[in-house]
Amino acid sequence: MHLIKQFISDLKVCSSEVSASSSRGHATREKLLQAGLTLFGERGFDGVSSRELATLAGTPVSAITYHFSTMDALYLAVITQMLAQMAQRLEPGMQSISEQVEQGTLSPQAAIEQVTAQLVDEIVCCQDKPEWPMLMIREHLSPGPAFDLIYNGAMLGVHGLLCELFAAVRAMKTTDPAIELAAFAHMGQVLSFRIFAESVKRRMGWAEINHAVLAPITRAVAFRP
Repeated sequence: MHLIKQFISDLKVCSSEVSASSSRGHATREKLLQAGLTLFGERGFDGVSSRELATLAGTPVSAITYHFSTMDALYLAVITQMLAQMAQRLEPGMQSISEQVEQGTLSPQAAIEQVTAQLVDEIVCCQDKPEWPMLMIREHLSPGPAFDLIYNGAMLGVHGLLCELFAAVRAMKTTDPAIELAAFAHMGQVLSFRIFAESVKRRMGWAEINHAVLAPITRAVAFRP
């Protein structure tokens, strides 16, 4: 599957970027990035001041200028690191799916289910990284300077991958509008469990949305021919 291979290649590029950044990193820089992820995820870029971000990081405000020049640059650095870390988590599973599809030991339909499980795990059951899906959602609701990073660094790859798998199952072209829209609808279903997490927990009687409920959520959004 060509697009699976391309997606894996893109993930590896992202992973190498975060590794390079980490090697050049500094403890203060990492504190600012983590504080930025937390606050930007809660309020968006416009809702965070440099002073409160520095306070949460436990650094002077001048540290933002020293390490990132501007708040805009810090915001972009947060998004870049977020995408790179996501790539590191997704790459092993996507590589395995690609190899199995190529060897004929995994059907496109089964591959869709496995890709969906990875997306649910990454976006919905992300207890150790709860802020980043909200950052992604915020950038889609009100596109800012980081939207291109998210669109090119994550959305295009996931969407293209799903289009190729959907098209294989339905014996259609990947560029058919029905396939492209079906892929967006599938991604939207995954995101909805993140957006409506509190309602889902209350209605289903779940204390948390975690790996214990990954399987039923994955089945709920699974693609059907």
